[in-house]
Amino acid sequence: MAPLKALQWATLMVPNLLAFGAPTTESQVVLQPQNHPGSERPLALATSQRRLCGRFLHITDLHPDDHYKPHTSTQENIACHRGNGLAGVYGAETSDCDSPMSLVNATLGWVKEHLRDEIDFVVWTGDSARHDSDEELPRHNQDILSMNRRITDAFIETFSDDSGLVVPVVPTFGNNDIYPHNILMPGPNDILRTYSSIWAQFIPEAQRHSFEFGGWFYVEVIPNKLAVFSLNTMYFFDRNAGIDDCAHPSEPGYKHFEWLLVQLEYLRNRGVKAILMGHVPPARTAGKQLWDETCWQKYTLWLQQYRDVIVASLYGHMNIDHFLLQDTKEIDMSQISVQANAKASIREAMDEKLSIQSSAGYLKELRDDWAKLPSPVALEEDVDESKKRRGKGRKGKDKFGGKWAERFQLSLISPSVVPNYFPSLRVFEYNITGIEDVPSWVDMERAVQLDETLSDDDEEPDVRELKRRQDPDFETEKKKKKKKGKKPPPSDPNLRLPNPPAKDSLPGQDAQARHAAAA
Repeated sequence: MAPLKALQWATLMVPNLLAFGAPTTESQVVLQPQNHPGSERPLALATSQRRLCGRFLHITDLHPDDHYKPHTSTQENIACHRGNGLAGVYGAETSDCDSPMSLVNATLGWVKEHLRDEIDFVVWTGDSARHDSDEELPRHNQDILSMNRRITDAFIETFSDDSGLVVPVVPTFGNNDIYPHNILMPGPNDILRTYSSIWAQFIPEAQRHSFEFGGWFYVEVIPNKLAVFSLNTMYFFDRNAGIDDCAHPSEPGYKHFEWLLVQLEYLRNRGVKAILMGHVPPARTAGKQLWDETCWQKYTLWLQQYRDVIVASLYGHMNIDHFLLQDTKEIDMSQISVQANAKASIREAMDEKLSIQSSAGYLKELRDDWAKLPSPVALEEDVDESKKRRGKGRKGKDKFGGKWAERFQLSLISPSVVPNYFPSLRVFEYNITGIEDVPSWVDMERAVQLDETLSDDDEEPDVRELKRRQDPDFETEKKKKKKKGKKPPPSDPNLRLPNPPAKDSLPGQDAQARHAAAA
């Protein structure tokens, strides 16, 4: 029953993830192309070269390997580099070998021919270098950076016309895109400066300083409507020995969430939606996890508080097509404060590299967790089945966080190009009803090239200048649920909490859409 229940949850939550401009119903939100004062760039120069398609591409974990040779051994530690065996021309599916360049080239060639003109933007979640799995051919920093330059050039060629990029590409680096792998020290540093140069055509000029400082940035892939945030999950990854947590103000993970809070608040005020993406996902079961616990706690809180802004969260790394549910009832305020280091994590780190065999335990734990979820059937029927069985027959929406199941936040993990299973891409469809004719990213970019003067209101907010109020509603709600006599955690003067959405907001609905629906 657990897999079936998980499928019901996916059916319940996924269709409304990217409901941007549908007709007004109870489950979808109208996002009309109306102006927010001071937020629109001049559109007179837009040339309407491309119209929105309502699709985008997620591509992840290419792991290209220059040393791959067909017909070599697929045994562990040989990595399809030598010997005789079953390595194919386009890869060795279900093995631990990385991708031959033939597979990478064929994949991007197919994307260029069949997808480039049918998508609005590209989410590229890293790991564009081979694993260090062959002791006879160790990786070196220059090899990693050189391969990333090659793959970046291939992406530029795939998604460009004679005048430059026509599809925005939003990249992030994975744990195998740095040397030594898994280790990224706080920025600014040489790695971040190098990738800032490699991805110069992908990172907006206004975001360059943010990236060089911490490896994070965002792109408005639909100007004034939708932004994709490239999160630096290396600062959340519990295998990164160069950092500690997300609770201490000196840590880059803490600063990352501070920056994210400011940007999401800025988008909320403009009525712009956000997709969060990164390499290492917030995978967490009863016994294992990938992120430091303080980072998972903050991330889940941010998803909950900005559920009117964030419409999707996308990750790679695990090479397995699945999804995660973050249960906001597990938010522990003491875990996101500076006192969090007093609590030891009860979860182990996940395996360094998931294979078909090693992933079995993780997937079983996920199924066990899904088995404990409330039944979506009960939500749809507005009944708590457990109470119904006891003869009480009371309404059960509180188990889900209300009618829209806002207790649970969703993260999607896409399959990989590297054929640990079979090489895969993911194309998402999203609702663009009502905004089909708004200027596209390329229209805006080429218009701005003709008119570089932007209004002051379009400047990115500075962390030091944007004032934020504390969120009394969330703290009050949490305290009401605590048992009497239990002492609250010590206050943290540095801790800033995100604002919640308006009480009458639906998930993914901003104030403008709310007022339009009411009218």
